[in-house]
Amino acid sequence: MVVKDIETTLHQEFCCYGYRNMTGELKDKGWIINHKKVYRLMKQHKLLYGGKIRPEPFRRDFIRFRTPQVQRPLQYLSMDIKYVHIHGWRRNVLLLTVMDIYSRKVLIHMLKSSIKKDDVLVMLSLMLLDYKAEGMTLRNDNGSQFIAGAVRQFLKEKGILQEFSHVATPEDNAYIEALHSNL
Repeated sequence: MVVKDIETTLHQEFCCYGYRNMTGELKDKGWIINHKKVYRLMKQHKLLYGGKIRPEPFRRDFIRFRTPQVQRPLQYLSMDIKYVHIHGWRRNVLLLTVMDIYSRKVLIHMLKSSIKKDDVLVMLSLMLLDYKAEGMTLRNDNGSQFIAGAVRQFLKEKGILQEFSHVATPEDNAYIEALHSNL
């Protein structure tokens, strides 16, 4: 029974618990157990780091051309997150923006203190109420909000091709980076 709880926890997205973190998680679920027992169970069932329980990394479609050949509006979109300082609040907030590369028009944006995958899903859903997803390609960087399985699955279900910029290469997403630099 405790092994099932360990496996369930490890199958969650972005979960990389070792036996000590897993012990805390199990105690939060009501188990009375120490870290030595958790280590033995995880080792016995090959659930320690490097074991077979880890999900396979997905294959990302990286951007092939920095300047896309765009013939019509809503063919290529660009999405990114930017820190924005609000002087009145004396703090930074995050701005999530989706922009049409053809017209350079901002289609939708969201300003929040933190942005998670659920926020991305809500924003994309709202955007698709106003715009058709037919033949659309969405460019974004490799942020955890964008590589989350739920976001990738949502875009796949809507028929939107998702392209990822190369690591440490903001030039791949230059249009939205230029917009954000002007902010």
